Amino acid sequence: MNIQFQSNLKPKAALGCLTLFLLPFFLAGFGIIAAGARKVFRGEKDGWLIIGFGLFFAAFAGGFYWLGIRGTKDSALQAARREQFANEPWKIREDWATGRIRSTNKSGQILAWVFAIFWNAIAWSVVFIIPKELAKGNREVLIALLFPAVGIGLLIWAIRATIRQRKFGETELVLQTIPGAVGGVLAGTLRFQQPLVTMAGVNLRLSCINRVTTGTGKNRSTHNHVRWQEEQTLQKNQDVPVFFRLPPDLPVTDSSQPNNEILWQLEARAETPGVDYFATLDVPVFAVAQPNPPVADPTTAFRESPALYQPPANSRVRFDQFARGGPTFHFPPARNLGAAAGLAIFALIWSGAIWLMIVKGAPVLFPIIFGLFEVLMLVGLAHMLLWGTRVIITPGEVRLESGIGSWRRVRVIPRSEIAEFKLAAGMQAGQRLYHDIKLHLTTGKSVTLASSLPDKREAEWLLDRMCECLAGR
Repeated sequence: MNIQFQSNLKPKAALGCLTLFLLPFFLAGFGIIAAGARKVFRGEKDGWLIIGFGLFFAAFAGGFYWLGIRGTKDSALQAARREQFANEPWKIREDWATGRIRSTNKSGQILAWVFAIFWNAIAWSVVFIIPKELAKGNREVLIALLFPAVGIGLLIWAIRATIRQRKFGETELVLQTIPGAVGGVLAGTLRFQQPLVTMAGVNLRLSCINRVTTGTGKNRSTHNHVRWQEEQTLQKNQDVPVFFRLPPDLPVTDSSQPNNEILWQLEARAETPGVDYFATLDVPVFAVAQPNPPVADPTTAFRESPALYQPPANSRVRFDQFARGGPTFHFPPARNLGAAAGLAIFALIWSGAIWLMIVKGAPVLFPIIFGLFEVLMLVGLAHMLLWGTRVIITPGEVRLESGIGSWRRVRVIPRSEIAEFKLAAGMQAGQRLYHDIKLHLTTGKSVTLASSLPDKREAEWLLDRMCECLAGR
C-alpha cells in the first residue's frame, strides 16, 4: 500500500501539502506524550494510557508520511513510464505490461487496519467523557456511543480481511490478452496459492466502473457507477480460466482525470469453510486490435449448460408453469433483504441526525430538508419490503399485477402491443448491479415486469421462460 499523488500538483508539491497536513498530528502526538509523561511522574495511573494515545497519533502521522515518500517515488516512476509508453498506456503499470496481476487484498487488509485503529482511537476516547456528561444531566451525549459501535464493526472487518489474507494469500491473474480489448476479449488464468475447497465453484464478475469524485475538503466524496457488468460461475478450484467478450461501445481504462476515472475490475468469489474466498484485481482494457485473439471459450467446459440451469434453491422468485389462469411468475416482497437492511440502517442514522438537529435547535429549514429525504428513503424501504408483483403470460396477453397485500394494480397488455422482452440494468448496491426485466411495446414505451434481480443467470432464465410462454411453447 502506498499513496500515489493523482492531482494537478507535482509529486514534491503534493508531498509538501501532505507534510503540512500531518504536522498537526505529529505535534499533537508529542504534546499528548509529554502530558502523559508528566502524569506518570506524578504517579497518576492514567498517564500510560495517555502516552499510548499520543504514540498512536505520532505513529499515524509517521506511517502516512512514509507512505507519502513512497508515493512520490512511484508517481515519478509512473510519470516516466507514461511518457515512454504514450501509445501503449497499458504498459504504464508494470504488472499490466508483464501480464501478471496480483490481487489487491493485501493493501485492502492494511487499509482496513489503518482505518479501524484510527477510528477506534478517536471513538473510544469519547467514551471517557460520557460518565461526566451524564452526571451533569446531559443525556444527549449517549448518541456518541454510535461511534464506538461503528469502531467494533470496523475491527471485525479488519480481522476478517486478515483471516482471508492468511488463509488464501495472494491471487494472481496471468493474462493471455495483453491488454483486454473493447470489441474483443479479456482472457487469462486465475491462479491461487492453493486449491480452493468449495462445492459451489468460483464466481467471476467483470465490471466497468466510472469512479467519480466530487467536492473538496470535508465535502469530498467518491461514487462508483457500474457502466457494464458480466459474471459467470465455473466449477473449478485451481487455474480457473478467465474469458469475457467485451462489447465495442464501452469506455476504456482511463485514469488521466483523477476525479472521473474509468476502471475495469475482476472480482472472484467462492464459498469455503470459515471465511469465504474473495479477491479483486484491476485489469487493463483498451481500444486495441488484438493480433491473435482467442476464439474458443475455455470456460465452457466448466460452466453449467444453460439448458440444465435451474434457479437457486434459496431464490424467492417462483415460476408456476401450470398455475390457474396461465404460467405465472411470482416476485414477492422483501426479496433483497441485504439491500433493504443497508437502506434501513442508513435511514436510522439519518433519523438520528434529524433528531440531533431538532434537539440542538438548528434552523427549521435543515430538519425539513433532511426530513424530505428521510420520507423518500422510507418510501423506498417500504417498496422493497412490501411491494410484490405477479406476471401471468399467455400467447394472447401479458397480465401484470402489482401492489401491497391484497391491494393490486392490474394491467393487461395484448399480444398486438408487445414488441419484445429485454433485460436491463437496474439498481446498484455497492458495486453489485441488479437487473430488471422489461417489456418493450410497439409504441416505443416499456413496462417493468420485474426489478432488482441480483442473479443475472436467474434473470436470463426468467426472461427465456417469459418468451416461451408468450410464444405458447
